[in-house]
Amino acid sequence: IIKMKLKDKTAIITGASRGIGFAVAEAFVREGAKVAVCGSRVSSAQKAVDKLKESFPEAELIPVGVDISSSDSIAEMVKTVLAQWDKIDILFKRLEFYFIFHVEVVFSIY
Repeated sequence: IIKMKLKDKTAIITGASRGIGFAVAEAFVREGAKVAVCGSRVSSAQKAVDKLKESFPEAELIPVGVDISSSDSIAEMVKTVLAQWDKIDILFKRLEFYFIFHVEVVFSIY
């Protein structure tokens, strides 16, 4: 078993409202990460947050609706996360992930 040791790390996980994205969000939460649970609609992201809270009531989670094909939507997602936690350490997008050292890197990914 691999331990990610994500305590005090902040992660954005797109597609986290279901499937593989949800499983990744659950694993990150289990390892102590603060997670922005992103879905195509904030309502689907909120349902995923509610489900995660059932198993991890102390988890730090926020639901975020994002259209990953829109740079404006992505910028709004980043602003939302930074307003909540002041930093972003990890961006998990589909089957890719990035360690982010400066927020500016988020914008150059797209």
